Amino acid sequence: MFRSEYAFRAVDLSIVCLIFAPLCGIIIVVSVLSLFFHPRPVFFTQVREGKSGKTFRLIKFSSMDNTQTGPDNDRLTSFGRILRRSSLDEVPQIFNVLRGEMSLVGPRPLPPEILQSSGLDWQVKVRHRVRPGLTGLSQIKSKGIPRSFEEKVKYDLVYVRKASLCFYFEILVKTLGVLIVRGRVNKAGITL
Repeated sequence: MFRSEYAFRAVDLSIVCLIFAPLCGIIIVVSVLSLFFHPRPVFFTQVREGKSGKTFRLIKFSSMDNTQTGPDNDRLTSFGRILRRSSLDEVPQIFNVLRGEMSLVGPRPLPPEILQSSGLDWQVKVRHRVRPGLTGLSQIKSKGIPRSFEEKVKYDLVYVRKASLCFYFEILVKTLGVLIVRGRVNKAGITL
């Protein structure tokens, strides 16, 4: 297994450089559409925990009506559901990858309060050995179906244990198929 952090970072940056222009185009188009079809703000940021437990501000497209109260899935706007179903809400995280806070592949970054209240202390420490990712083993195993927090963490631990560039590329390729399935299965655009 090849676990060099520098190799993973070099691959992340190489891929991002190849797809940066199209992603910026997507960000511009979605931002303009958000101004017409979605309450402001266009972007949503939230503190998440990354490698070694270091916190950072994750950036996404806003998909909820922040003037409402209640459970997150009840506050999704119509446009927000489209963003969630297509995973376009995640595209701005490419800037988190460029800043080195995230990788393209790894455990999804979670808010500190969720990690602290999970009761899974040693598992959280293992998750923090690698950079969090835009996609990961848990996402390709879900196939658009909600799963428990414990199940997600189980897959995160498998990824950390097996982390290699081959596994990284396998997850990236499988993510494309999962995005298609997710759009069909997750019509409500709920958090999975």
